[in-house]
Amino acid sequence: MRAGDCWLIQFPDCGPKAHLWFLLADPQPGGESVIASLTTLRHNADQTVILQPGDHAFIRHPSFVLYSDCRIIAVAELAKLAATGLALPQQPFAARVLAEIQSGAFVSDYTARKVVNFLKAAGIGG
Repeated sequence: MRAGDCWLIQFPDCGPKAHLWFLLADPQPGGESVIASLTTLRHNADQTVILQPGDHAFIRHPSFVLYSDCRIIAVAELAKLAATGLALPQQPFAARVLAEIQSGAFVSDYTARKVVNFLKAAGIGG
């Protein structure tokens, strides 16, 4: 697993629909990384990073990165979800799009401080 890898995952606390989740950083020595997701653009959404069709094969309409729901997760948990079919692998993000999303994590007012600190410790700028 590496930064930019994507999965369709339906987490129980995110409603009945699967969303595109992706790693924002390569797994760190402790076996953790940060995942974020996309959701449909709404008028009151965090507008820090808006992705359009063509930015990823899964995106069919304007979508935004839900920085407020970024999660630090054990990559072993992701691997388990993938092995059991609960996380369906998708095409990874192109480096250009991933860099825009990573930069947005430092700009968004909704990114948790612990996520920002994790990304900095992982060597991602800010």
